[in-house]
Amino acid sequence: MSIIAIIPARMSSSRFPGKPMKKILNKPMIGHVYERVKNMNLFSDVIVATCDTEISNYIHSINGKAIMTKKTHNRAVDRCAEALYKYQKKTKKKVDSIIMIQGDEPLVNKKMVNIVFGNMKRKKYDCINLYSEIDTKKDFLNEDVIKVIINNKKNCILMSRKPIPYLKKFDPKVTKKQVCVIGFTTNILKKFYKLKSTFLEKTESIDMLRFIDNSIEIKMIHTKSKSWAVDRPRDIKIIEKLMKKKNV
Repeated sequence: MSIIAIIPARMSSSRFPGKPMKKILNKPMIGHVYERVKNMNLFSDVIVATCDTEISNYIHSINGKAIMTKKTHNRAVDRCAEALYKYQKKTKKKVDSIIMIQGDEPLVNKKMVNIVFGNMKRKKYDCINLYSEIDTKKDFLNEDVIKVIINNKKNCILMSRKPIPYLKKFDPKVTKKQVCVIGFTTNILKKFYKLKSTFLEKTESIDMLRFIDNSIEIKMIHTKSKSWAVDRPRDIKIIEKLMKKKNV
């Protein structure tokens, strides 16, 4: 069974322009992500999907693989889908599933990725998102943190950058966030690409809302691993401190 990893990355982030190439402990952030995913030894291939030659050139300089995509994509999932089409056309290889790992997750680890990988390998679901608890009220109110509402069947019914559900008093037992390691079957990723962007998806700037708006199931699976994405310049120092700790 062929499962590949695709890492979307672009320089024109509205919250932190140029962040994939910003250095963390003297290495560009995209290099940390690529090498961590590659060293997991899980995937048939690991590819960076980008619209920027600076990122592509860097990945090739470390003997990695990069596929150039359109600059017009507003969604990471669309970028991954285009990269998949180009990858299959070039290699003529069959791809069963794709795991998307965001290029701003320099602390992504094998434990969290393996949860998605194992389920995709067993062909249990078409789309899988990881989630974890929101530990602090500060993160609950932080618009960079994508909050999720999960029903009794462990399917996602809503995502938002706003604090959901409504709480009179913050309670970490009921607050959940998306962890951006997402699994797709090839067919469902291509279906995403063909669907039109929805109002809610564009308003919230959350890819998965395109599926929710079209009544497509997103299976949510819990991870105990903590996720630290780089959303803004101040996050670089936090990540550097965490990387210096043992086993992080």
